[in-house]
Amino acid sequence: MEDPAKALSEIQALSDSINSRNEPFRKEGEMLEATMKDAFKRMRQEHRAEQERLTQRQQSAEASLRESFKNRSDCLKQRREAAVGEDEKRLEELQKSLSESPIEAAVTLLPPDIRPEIITVREQGDRIVLVRSPHAPELAFMVFAVRHTSTQWQMRLATDLVQRRYSVCCSCCPIGTYGFDRPEGDAEDRESWTTAKQTELQDLLVEACRKNGIKTVFMRRHGCWAEKIHEPKIVEADQYCDFVRGAYDEHIASKAVAFYKGL
Repeated sequence: MEDPAKALSEIQALSDSINSRNEPFRKEGEMLEATMKDAFKRMRQEHRAEQERLTQRQQSAEASLRESFKNRSDCLKQRREAAVGEDEKRLEELQKSLSESPIEAAVTLLPPDIRPEIITVREQGDRIVLVRSPHAPELAFMVFAVRHTSTQWQMRLATDLVQRRYSVCCSCCPIGTYGFDRPEGDAEDRESWTTAKQTELQDLLVEACRKNGIKTVFMRRHGCWAEKIHEPKIVEADQYCDFVRGAYDEHIASKAVAFYKGL
């Protein structure tokens, strides 16, 4: 059996010896860990610096490329303006002029085979006309030749050269009075005058249709006049296409609707 005192003394001696021999390895391990940390730190710093240099080079290259494209774009723009600028300016002037022109002038831009005929209903006040396709001569829209109103149905002709729309007449509005000075007087006098102007316009419409063989007229909110006029027949303007397709064969119908893009 070991002597306890002797065993404890030997244990202490062995422990001290082991610690003493482990110390160099511990220190070397700490140095290795510190070296590794420094290496990683330097590597990250170098990578960051390189990334910053790359970013700067990239930003510089992008800025140079943008400047190059801007210069080329400006040059292209100048060349295009030199080539077509005057023509575009003239085109804009002509389109503006046409936007203020009566519908008679605008329809001349349409191909002859689909160009509608313009029939005057009333010259005095705001001019009102009938617009009819040569392929459906018994049908016509009732339209203001120049005046633009807020009515829902606005006719756009089938050409990109004319941007404006022409207002389809609305039977619920006092269109007979448009373009005339309202007379002085009390409410009853003004109402009487309005009624007279409406009746006058209705009579002019009937006469124009009779002279030109028009049987059906398309208006906005047709009901007000449909109750008073039986010949020609007054129909809602957005029914024109369906009406044409029901009255003519497919070939004729396609020609009869070709002069406008819609309402």
